Amino acid sequence: MKRRTFQGIVPKWLVRDDGRYTLNGKPLSEYGLFVSAAGMTVGEVQPAATYRSVPGMDGDHDVSFTNRDDSLYLPRRTVSLAIGCVGLESDFIHAQVELAALMGKTVQLRDNMQPGYWSGRLSIGEWETERNSNGCFVQASTTLSIEAQPYMIGETVSKTWSAAGSQTVNIPGNRQTWPVFTITPVSASADISLTCRDYGDSVNDRTLTLVKPFGGWGAVTITVDMEHGAVTTGSNPFYGIDMTTDFWPLSPGLQNIGLTNAKGSMEVNARWIM
Repeated sequence: MKRRTFQGIVPKWLVRDDGRYTLNGKPLSEYGLFVSAAGMTVGEVQPAATYRSVPGMDGDHDVSFTNRDDSLYLPRRTVSLAIGCVGLESDFIHAQVELAALMGKTVQLRDNMQPGYWSGRLSIGEWETERNSNGCFVQASTTLSIEAQPYMIGETVSKTWSAAGSQTVNIPGNRQTWPVFTITPVSASADISLTCRDYGDSVNDRTLTLVKPFGGWGAVTITVDMEHGAVTTGSNPFYGIDMTTDFWPLSPGLQNIGLTNAKGSMEVNARWIM
């Protein structure tokens, strides 16, 4: 990637950007910016439990919605990054223009010392500018903020099935996550099942079954998005789901994942709560 050369004089005391902080995968220096002393701030996330009083019962009854790991679903949190710009005023204007193009969009903000990136819509605070006695631009600072998912999104894990069967997959992270499968039927005349269970557990399968259409599958590629509960064949939605089965997430650690009457691939992103 070609770097833009800024004409302004950068003070010797200014720590050079080493690519630690990135916005949409691009070091802040590529925008003509640097991270100021306040750095990145990750706001707290407050789990919201729900309790109901029950006559004849001590305390309250916990009726909170939880995931399969018995963790509460979490709200978004605010992630902020304090930034600055020095040099010529033309450099500052260029940086403003580049950032403004991202305002309101979903972006990826990352500290490369951490295992993943934060994702959310970008807000830009008010710029505070400093000028010398001659009115010439010296520096400017502001804060970038995103209302982020409560977890960081980490590395992508991919797995391929050249034939129907099961494989053991290590899922990184410390929070449950949701896979996406791209598969093709092995036999046109049989249902397709996607199963998962914790490594070492030979009983508790989680299963999603796709019922074969009338007349069979034919030559088709099927995409299964577990998180959004969506199945498509090509660009068309597919509704033939066995209602006794359901879409399922993956817990961190070793998981046995199986395909019945299908081959293909799976991709899943690690999720980290910090």
